[in-house]
This record gives sequence, C-alpha cells and structure tokens, in this order.
Amino acid sequence: MPRDSSLVASTRRTLVDLDVRPARLIWLALSLAAVVALIVLGRHLTFWQDEWSFIGADPSSIGSWLVPHNEHWSTVPLLLYRGILGVVGLHSYLPYLALLAAMHVIAAGGAFVLLARRLPPWAALAGVVPLLVLGSGYENLLWAFQIGFVGSVAAGTWGLVALETDHRPSTAAVGVALLIVALASSGMGLFFVLAAAVRLAVDPAFMRRVVWIAIPVGVFAAWYLTYGRQGQSGPFAPPAKVVGFAARGLVYAVARVAGFDLGGHASMLGSILGLAALALVAGFLVRGAIRRSLPPLAVGGLVAAVGMYSVVGLTRADLASDFATRSRYVYVAAFLLVPAAADLVARVRAERRLPTVAVAGLLALLCLSIGANLVDLRAGRAQFTADARLTRAYLTVLVGHRGASWLDPGGLPLGWPDIDQVEALVARYGSPLHDTLIPSDAPPPAPADLDRATLSLALKAFRVASSPPPGSAVTVVPKVLRMVSATVVSANACVDVTPAPTSGSVTVAVPGGGFLEVSGPAADLTALLGQLRPPTARFALTLPTRAGGGATLAVPDLGDGSSWQVRLDFPAGTGRTDVCVFSG
Repeated sequence: MPRDSSLVASTRRTLVDLDVRPARLIWLALSLAAVVALIVLGRHLTFWQDEWSFIGADPSSIGSWLVPHNEHWSTVPLLLYRGILGVVGLHSYLPYLALLAAMHVIAAGGAFVLLARRLPPWAALAGVVPLLVLGSGYENLLWAFQIGFVGSVAAGTWGLVALETDHRPSTAAVGVALLIVALASSGMGLFFVLAAAVRLAVDPAFMRRVVWIAIPVGVFAAWYLTYGRQGQSGPFAPPAKVVGFAARGLVYAVARVAGFDLGGHASMLGSILGLAALALVAGFLVRGAIRRSLPPLAVGGLVAAVGMYSVVGLTRADLASDFATRSRYVYVAAFLLVPAAADLVARVRAERRLPTVAVAGLLALLCLSIGANLVDLRAGRAQFTADARLTRAYLTVLVGHRGASWLDPGGLPLGWPDIDQVEALVARYGSPLHDTLIPSDAPPPAPADLDRATLSLALKAFRVASSPPPGSAVTVVPKVLRMVSATVVSANACVDVTPAPTSGSVTVAVPGGGFLEVSGPAADLTALLGQLRPPTARFALTLPTRAGGGATLAVPDLGDGSSWQVRLDFPAGTGRTDVCVFSG
C-alpha cells in the first residue's frame, strides 16, 4: 500500500512538472521579449533629472556610499550605476536601460513563482503578464535611475519566494539577505520586509520563521541611525492628509494596474471600480479572519501596500504635486497586490469551484489590464522621449555657450548639478549628445526644445527698466514678425501699434544685447519671449507701464548674432502704443 501511494504521488508530481514546463518556457520567451521591447521603446531616451546626482556622485569613502538620496538608502543602485558609468560613460543610455529591463524581468520572475505556487501554471503565467507590460508604472520601466525602486521590488519579491520555500535555515538566510538588498536599494524595500513579516506571522506553518525578519529590521535601523536621518526632508504631514493620501494612492494603483480607468481615459470610473475591488477584498479578508483562515500573502501584500502609501504620504502629502498618483509607486504596489490577489483567488478556489462566470470575468479583467497598461506604456514613453529631447537641448546650449555670463544655474532642470559640474562630467564621461553604440538613437533637439532650454538658462538675463541706458540709439524700424488684432504704422524709427478694443498682440524681433521700449499704453503689458520659435506663455515678463509713460526690456546677447522674438500682449482698452528697438 505505501508503495502504491508513493507511485501515485510520483505520477502526480510528474504530471505537474509536465504541465509547468511549457508555462515556464513561455515565461522565459516572454521575459526575453519584454527586455528587448523595453530597450527598443527607450532607444531615444537619455539621462534625466536625478540621474545626474548619481553621475556626479563622488563616493570617495565608505560613508559616501551609505548617505541617503532623497531619503532612500541607495547603496546598491549607486554601485550598479557607477559600475556602468565607469565602463560606458555617458556615450550611450542603452546599457543603463538594459540593466533596468533585466531587473524588471527578474522582479516579474519572482512574482511568477509566487503565483505558480498558488494557481495552475497557465493561470499564473497569464496573471503575471500585466506585470511584464506594467505601463501604469512606466517611470520604473523607462528611467534607468529607477533601478533603486526596481531593485527593491526584485530583491523583495525573491525574498518572499525564499522565505516561504521550505523550513531550512539556508532558505531563510537567503530570504533575509535578499530583503537587506531590497532595503539598500531604496526605501521601497521596507514594505517588502513588512509584507514578509505579516505573511509569515499569519501563516501557522511559517510563524516561527518571523523571527528572521529581525535581522533586516536591525540592519535598516542601524543604517538609519547612522546615516539615514540626514535625508529627512522636513516635518511630517498631518494625519488626516496622510490617510487621504494613502486611500487615494491605493485606489489609484488598483484602478491603473487593473485597467479600470481605461488607460487614464475614465478616471472617475477607475476610482469607483478600484474602491469597489478593495471593498470586496476587505470583505473576503474579514470573512477569513472570522473563520481563522486568512490567506497569508494576501494579507501581507495588502498591509504592505497600505503601509507604503502611508509612509510616502508622511513626507509627500503636503507637496503641491500629487505623489499619490506617481507611476513609480503604482509599480511597487502592483508587485505587492498581484501576488496578494493570486493568494486570495487560490483560497477561494480551495473552498469551492469557481463558477464559469467568475472565470470569464477574471479573463476579461486580464485582457483589460494588459490593454490599459500597454496604453500607459506608450504614453510614458512619449513623456520620457520629450524629456530626453529637452536634456539634449540643455546640453547643446551649455556646450555651445560654454562660460557665457548669461547662463543661469537656476535654469537647469530639477536634480542637475551646477553648470560647471555638468561641463566637467561631460568632459570626463563623454556627451549624451552622441550615442556611440547606435548613433541614430541620439537625435538632435528640435527648435522648440532649444528655445525652452535657452530661455530657461537666460531668463534672469532679461532686464526690465523704465528707460534705455544712456547712449543707446535707435537703429532700425522694429521688424514686425506677427500681429493679431492690431494695426502697425511706422513712426520715424519706431512703430505705432493700435490693438483692437478687446485685445491684440504684436511680435517684434530684438537683436541680442538690444532693448525694446514701449510707451503710451494705458495698462501694463505682458512680454512673451522666444528665439527660434514663436513666443509662448511659458516664458513671460510684465512691462509695468502707464498712460504717457513707458518701460524697456533689455535682452541678453548670446554672442552668435541671433535675435529674440518678443510678443507684446495688449489687454482690452490699451490704446495706441509706441514700440522702439535700440541697439546694444
């Protein structure tokens, strides 16, 4: 009899292995395709914002590798980033993207294992596909700097895998080591430690293993007390705002990952369905608690997701920008919530057979999630492509006007070092303006981007005064480039502009280093600035004028003989205005 039982068990294991093997092979093929696809999607991208902090880091001592970056323990991503930088420099962004894509696939691989332990192999394969194409978390798929967040997710997910594999001390040690790596990659590692602690504590089979969690907790506490407190950004937000932030972030994450909001096109519908889904999950968990049969990973993942948005809200809920809807956090939440959902479905399946309508609903939800995330991925790629063009525009301006007095360090994008350091880094590591691996991957910036970069760096060099400086002389009649709802008449060396009674505008060319004088309007005017492209409202100054008085706008000299475009917007009832251009 024992021999027959052993034979049956062996046969069942063989059948299971035969069933799992094709799913694993398809998983490997999908993973490879995902890596290639992400690299292709990001082929025109380049270094942006906080990446320059990693590029410019000077880890000259052990302590310098441990100081926080934006409150995060970032030793692991800094090591990885600096390693690639030492080999490739800034000559190509592709190796950085390849590392990010590989780490993402590793994270999804861990999720696949967690799902496959709870669901049939093909269901696990289907359930993890939305994570592979997680466009709702596009920041962590297309911005190489986010290897910190993705590293925490990858190490944390595999830490969960190791901790629930068996009861051997060696697997617990591997799980603990992975959780420490997750902590040293970014603050997101904290929530995988939390998920692991809750998951082990809820499961009677692994409850004794929860003591192992004290090790990563102790390591993080030691780091925080020694270095981490240096990164605290300021006072915490009040409790009410934190609660609202956490609720909004969790509902948003569910809606985006599941595709309830149709890729961002139905935000209200997404919020309603996301809230309903969370309420349904809460109901199942309450029932499980009453029956003393809670799905451990479901509880751990949900508690960790709530904890993540709550902790982030402590320092972000008071900011003007809504960080609760940032895709970088949606990505982390997805890797906590999808395995949790699989654990919940597995528990329901164990109690009763899922009706056909439920299976059909899950398949429809899967298709919706994949489609919506692909839409989000496309939108995210468009955003980062625009950011890459802007980065190259700033570098083009800096390289072309090295040492110019009008360059304003305050005009650089957020996260960049000062101008001298940017120039030194480009001289040391090469220029992102050219890709040495695939030259076509670094297209030149468009005129609109060059205008934005130039005006950002030169805006403080524009001066508004009551009159031109002594000795300036009118050179030529102002060149009128465009006029809307206004008439223009030459008057000596100037022009008289008469706008329509409602409003009007006129755009004139002003040579570099010259002056534009307006006089006679009955109201203050708005001067919009441009160079290669027509002016836009992004860069505007106020010319304080009054009836019979005037104001002068001095424009900087770029040293290349170029002129500026200045659009004067006349409010209703302005009346006739004299416009003169003076030489520099």
